[in-house]
Amino acid sequence: MSRQYLQDWWTHVTELHGVGKYAADAYAIFCVGKPEDVVPYDHMLVKYWEYVVQWKRDNNM
Repeated sequence: MSRQYLQDWWTHVTELHGVGKYAADAYAIFCVGKPEDVVPYDHMLVKYWEYVVQWKRDNNM
């Protein structure tokens, strides 16, 4: 199953085995750089998400 992550057939991270909402939200925030595309529910991820979204707004990004 871990080989899936190295292959290029998937187009969205949720297509991979074992990837749920938390992982998809974290991937969007940390890897893709699109925190505005998600609304996380995990309490610690929400704290970072709020910081990043505000920082992007403040810096017109």
